Amino acid sequence: MKNFTLLSIFLCLFNSSLFACENCTEDAVKPWYMGGFVGVSLYPNVSTEKNEHTVMGRFSLGHVMVDFEPFQITLDAGIQSGTSMRFLFPKYKVFALGGVPLEAKFSPLVDILPGIRTNLLEDCPFFIWLKAGVAYRQLKIDRDSVNSLRKVAPEILTGIGYVINDRAALNLEYQYIFGGNPKLAVNPVTETGVLRNIPSQQAVMLGFTFNFGGL
Repeated sequence: MKNFTLLSIFLCLFNSSLFACENCTEDAVKPWYMGGFVGVSLYPNVSTEKNEHTVMGRFSLGHVMVDFEPFQITLDAGIQSGTSMRFLFPKYKVFALGGVPLEAKFSPLVDILPGIRTNLLEDCPFFIWLKAGVAYRQLKIDRDSVNSLRKVAPEILTGIGYVINDRAALNLEYQYIFGGNPKLAVNPVTETGVLRNIPSQQAVMLGFTFNFGGL
């Protein structure tokens, strides 16, 4: 429910900026853009059963808020796929919770990212950007005896793009979402555990963006 609330706030902010002036011409409307990405993600500060990279997908919707060549101020909202993995905690903690390794499920995350974008050189088809904002993350363990976690974490996303035409661009992105080393405190009497910290996340993604609106 919170995921939809964040996206709704984002869309409302953009709608108010688009329709604030009834006499504005089409050229005055800043362009929208949407993007689709696939890539791999990893969790550097957590021990997992296989320690494998995770394939992930991402969809984003953005708007150019301010355009002063060669810079643009942007605002993006995105949703990103989740994954599942088995955490490797000390054996005595696992035994106290039934002896079966704990499987963690990362729900799809949503984020809001203000950013700045600029061309590398004048008349050059390459451009770069830097975005910094927050991501809403959820982590659930596969048993009721261990708590779930919901946190808002700082996020950085940067990359380089190549303009294919006046509507489409190819993008390579690097993402870092801040987190901590997961810690599990176990009560062997009640056979319950308290989990703290959602691990940080890194990802490399390749995708396309498509511009639409007042171009």
